[in-house]
Amino acid sequence: MLKALSLIIAAIAFVVLGYYINNNKNIDVTEKVAIAEDDEDVATKNTKEEPKIQTKAATISPNKAEIDLEHVAKPRIVGNPDAPVRIDEIVSLSCPHCANFYKNVYGDVIKNFVDTGKVYIVYHDFPLNRQALEAAAIARCLPEKQFHKFISLLFQTQEKWKHDKKYPKMLYQNAKLAGLSGEMIEKCVNSKEIHEIITKDIDYYIKTFNIKSTPSLVINNKEVLGYTPYEKLEKILNSYYEESVK
Repeated sequence: MLKALSLIIAAIAFVVLGYYINNNKNIDVTEKVAIAEDDEDVATKNTKEEPKIQTKAATISPNKAEIDLEHVAKPRIVGNPDAPVRIDEIVSLSCPHCANFYKNVYGDVIKNFVDTGKVYIVYHDFPLNRQALEAAAIARCLPEKQFHKFISLLFQTQEKWKHDKKYPKMLYQNAKLAGLSGEMIEKCVNSKEIHEIITKDIDYYIKTFNIKSTPSLVINNKEVLGYTPYEKLEKILNSYYEESVK
């Protein structure tokens, strides 16, 4: 099982690094995505209360014996997809910069842009190591209503689990609270089909938008941003919104 998962992670590493080595020969390899290496933590401030996972059992297929791959592959969207501004949010669940974004920026974007109908967000996994891949696979199997709560919880508690050798226990416990059975969790973590769905998404964003780090934000399929403080992101989103309603 561990050997198979290692091969999947190696394949993702190959997709990410191989593309850049072959297509960006003038870029130092040290600037590429660092697979399986943690970034230095970014100082966080105004940390918000950890989100709570509801304990009601799921009503969709996760507690059955088979994985619903159509559900797994379905885009995870926050907001109204008819909003004029789209953000494709590309993150790794073990990335400290991504956690910092969720703690200090994401909530304000939701309140001021998503809830007001100006922006919608499409979530994408870009796992950089084993922990992130396993967490992403589990999250994809969760009921849709629990998905974003689970993701937010992992970012809010990232320092408690990503360096812990017993991190699977924490992931499994929270996934069970969100509605998955132990059997389904095991199947999702080790599903080659789920790993292929994630890898295909990674490959698209590497080739289409030259994504090489997390977090990355693609605005209306035009502008690509890295970690961006809220004050700066607010101006950019307002500019796109104003342009769209002219």
